[in-house]
Amino acid sequence: MAWREPAIQPISVTPTPYGGPMFQTATTSIDQRERELLACERIIGKVLARELELLRSLDSDQVVQLDGSRSMADWVAARLDVSTDTARSLTRAARTLADQPEISSDLAAGSVSFDRAVATGRLVAAGATDEQVAASYGFDLNGVARITARHRRMTRVSEQAAYRDRYLAMQPSLDELLGDCGANSPATKAGSSRRR
Repeated sequence: MAWREPAIQPISVTPTPYGGPMFQTATTSIDQRERELLACERIIGKVLARELELLRSLDSDQVVQLDGSRSMADWVAARLDVSTDTARSLTRAARTLADQPEISSDLAAGSVSFDRAVATGRLVAAGATDEQVAASYGFDLNGVARITARHRRMTRVSEQAAYRDRYLAMQPSLDELLGDCGANSPATKAGSSRRR
């Protein structure tokens, strides 16, 4: 009997449609797809706002020390199974937006994207005025980052003030405090010379 190759039936790896095709891109207009894309981004923003709220509460409960992780970002990366870059940005966003409830509420309402909320939060944290923050909504995210960088630059006056205000903390050596109990005490030297 000669060997024959079995008949291979094609198998679909995509889920079967539930009453129609999953994505109807051919029948919807560009505007409808764009509106749906924006709606998806609003949903993502709402979910991320809740995630940041949970991260803030876990951070305040010091879950990192309880779990033995090195940092909050490492804990987030391990628990959420995300990259360390994503974990760092989530942790940084949670801490940045903690003091800015109006931006957090805008994110939770879906009126701003996650990246816009983070960029605006950094701008506020850098010390921008309310007018500058309001004007930043007219810029793209790179423009907001440039405005934030301008606020973070150190001026010559602030650099001189930082130089003037520096201090040096001195602590006495523990060897001096031990006195005769230290390794260089006469009793220790005499004891070591007798052992030879």
